[in-house]
Amino acid sequence: MLYRTVICTFTLALTLGSACLGQTQDRNDFEAKLRHLNAKLENIGATQERLIIENAKLRRDNDELRDLVDNRQTAHSELEVSLNALADAALDSEGAAVVSNANPITVSGAFRFRLGFTANRDFGSSNQGNDSSDDNGTYIDGRINVAFDFALARNVTGRFEMISAGLFENSAANHNTGTLDEVDLYQGYIAIDGIFGRDELGLKIGRQEIVLGSELWFGNNSFYGGETFDAVLAWWNQDEFFLGLVWAKMDIRSTYNAAGHPYVPFQVGNGYDDNDAFAAYFTLKTIENHVLDLYYFFWNDNGPGGTFGTLGNLFPADTFAHVFGIRLAGDLPNVAAGLDYSLEFAYETGDIDSLGIDMEGFIFEAGVGITFNANNLLRVAAGFIFAEGPDSGDSGFVPLFVDRHEQVNWDDHTARRARWGLMDIIPLTNVIAGQIGLTFRPAEDWIFGATFLGAWRDQSVLTTDGDTEDGIGWEIDVFADYRYSAETTISVGVGVFIPNEGAPLQNSALSAGNNEDDATFLMYLQALTTF
Repeated sequence: MLYRTVICTFTLALTLGSACLGQTQDRNDFEAKLRHLNAKLENIGATQERLIIENAKLRRDNDELRDLVDNRQTAHSELEVSLNALADAALDSEGAAVVSNANPITVSGAFRFRLGFTANRDFGSSNQGNDSSDDNGTYIDGRINVAFDFALARNVTGRFEMISAGLFENSAANHNTGTLDEVDLYQGYIAIDGIFGRDELGLKIGRQEIVLGSELWFGNNSFYGGETFDAVLAWWNQDEFFLGLVWAKMDIRSTYNAAGHPYVPFQVGNGYDDNDAFAAYFTLKTIENHVLDLYYFFWNDNGPGGTFGTLGNLFPADTFAHVFGIRLAGDLPNVAAGLDYSLEFAYETGDIDSLGIDMEGFIFEAGVGITFNANNLLRVAAGFIFAEGPDSGDSGFVPLFVDRHEQVNWDDHTARRARWGLMDIIPLTNVIAGQIGLTFRPAEDWIFGATFLGAWRDQSVLTTDGDTEDGIGWEIDVFADYRYSAETTISVGVGVFIPNEGAPLQNSALSAGNNEDDATFLMYLQALTTF
C-alpha cells in the first residue's frame, strides 16, 4: 500500500513539473514575439513620420517650381512683347531692316603689321664716288583684310573681301594719306559646288587667290600684299585625284573702251588682243603619303606692257610660252619621327616676239627634311635650286607668280618658312643655290629656326666695272614665332647677307656693280591676328 502511494505521488510531481515548464516556455516565446512586433511598430512609426516630412518638403519644392515657371512664363511674355515692339519699330525705320537670302553670312579677316629695319641694301654702292646717301632706315608696313562670305542655296557661296596694304606714311599736307588709305577689292567671286549633281565638280568665277602645288607658279603671296587673279577656276576633286583648269585675264590693251565692250574691237585689225593665262593642274592622290603633280600652262601675252610677276619680274610684251612641269612630294612617317621631301621640275618654251628671242629655260627645285624628335619637333632640312640663266638667243628661266614665304602654320611644322632667303635677295632665275636649316619647338607655343644658304649664277653677269661675275652671296637667317593666343602670333626675324660681285641690286637688276663682302642687314618684328 505504501509502495503504491509513493509511486502515485512521484508520478503526480513529474506531471505538474512538466506542465509548469511548458507554460513557462510558451510565455517566453510570446514575450519575444511581442517585443518583435513592438519593434516593427516603432519602425513603421518612424517611417511614417519620415514620409510625412519628405512629403511636406516635396510640396514646398513643387510650390517653388510652380512659382518659377509662372515667373518665367511672365518674363517670356514680356520679352516677346518687347521683341515685337522692337521689330515693329525697326520695320517702321527706313533702312533698319536687313534682308538676305544668304544664311549664314560669315565675317573673317586678318590684321598684320610689321616693323622693320634694313641697312646697306644697295651693298655699299651709295657710298661710292660722290654719292654719300644713306640707305639705312626703318619702315612699318601693314595689311588689313576683311571678308564677307555668303552661304546661298544649293552649294553656292560668294566672297567679298577688301584689302588695305602698304607702308606707314603721312604727307605734309594731309596726315590721313598714304598707301594704307587705299582700300581695294582683293577677292570677289562666286563658288559653286556639286555641279550637275556631282559633288566632285566645282566652279569659281571672279577675283580670287589661285594656289597650285608648291606655289612655284601660282601663289597668293600671303607674307606681303597678296596676289589675286581675275579668273575662272573649274575643278574635279575626288579621293583619287584633283584636276584644276584656270583661265585668267592678265592684262588688256589700254585702248579698251568699256562702253563698246565686248563687240567693238580694241584696235582696228587686231581684234581682242588681251593677255591670257591658261593652266591645267593634275594631282594624283592614290600613292600613300605622297602626291604627284603634273601641270601645263600657256601664256598668251599680246602686250603692250607685258605681265609682271610677284617678284617684279616681267613676261615681256608679245610672249607666247608653254610650261610643262612635274612635282613629287610626300613624307615617310617611319623614318625617325618623319621624313618629308619635294622634287619639282618645269620647262618653259616659246617665243618673245618683242625681243626677237626664244622663251627657253628650266627650273629644278628640291627639298628634304627629317624630324628627329616627336616632342620638340627638331627638324633639319636642306634645299637645292637650279634655274637656268639666259644665253645667246634664249631667255633662260623666267619665274612669274612665285610665293617666296609662308606664314606660320602651327598645324604643320614642315611647312616652308622662306623660299631662298628671308631677305628675298637671292634671285629665282639664273641661279644655283643650296641651303640648310633647322627648326624646333622648345614649348608648345614657340618655334625657333635658322637657315644658312649660298648662291651663284648659272650664267655670269656683267658688272658696272666691266667684269663678269658668277658669285651671288651668302645669307644666314634666324627667326622665332610666339603664339600669344589661338588668333595672334608675334614673330621676329633677322637676316644677314654677304654679297659677292654678282649679287642683284634693288629690283633684281642683273647688272651688279656691288662692293664685295659689304654686309646687308634686315630685322623685322611682326604681329598677326586673324579672325
